[in-house]
Amino acid sequence: MKPQLTLVVAVAAAAVAVLATPVIAGGVANSATGSGHLTADGGYRTFSFSAREYADGSVKGQAQLNNRGQERRIHFTVDCLAVVGNRAYISGMSKSASQPADLGGYWNMAVEDNGQGASSPPDRVTRAFQLTPAPSSQWRCDNPAVQALMTGQLLPVERGNVQVR
Repeated sequence: MKPQLTLVVAVAAAAVAVLATPVIAGGVANSATGSGHLTADGGYRTFSFSAREYADGSVKGQAQLNNRGQERRIHFTVDCLAVVGNRAYISGMSKSASQPADLGGYWNMAVEDNGQGASSPPDRVTRAFQLTPAPSSQWRCDNPAVQALMTGQLLPVERGNVQVR
């Protein structure tokens, strides 16, 4: 083998080994990302989010939600991510909002990753729900009652993609 080809093969083999390695201390244990559009309650809505849960249990991320019909925009910092199968439950406190009543509220949403490709069913997402008082463990995304509420509200994503890992 030529030296350049040997180097390429070695780098590729190392990359495969890294991808196959289980999560190590401090690494990402679960994640959910996505963006898209949906129609709910007769209105056009857009969403974008990124959430990561680390091996030490800490969670980081953010979500941006826009309800075009109500001219309502909410941006929240994610403090809870619960991954159950192909679903992710996400919650956090709003840090920015177009309406004063939405600022500082505790928001929940859920997403469902149904695979890739034309033959896969559409991914799904809920409308965002403001649950108060906040923050309270009773309203966090890792509460099974909140997860049941969110699961019953999933709607098809239009022109978008969700990935849950």
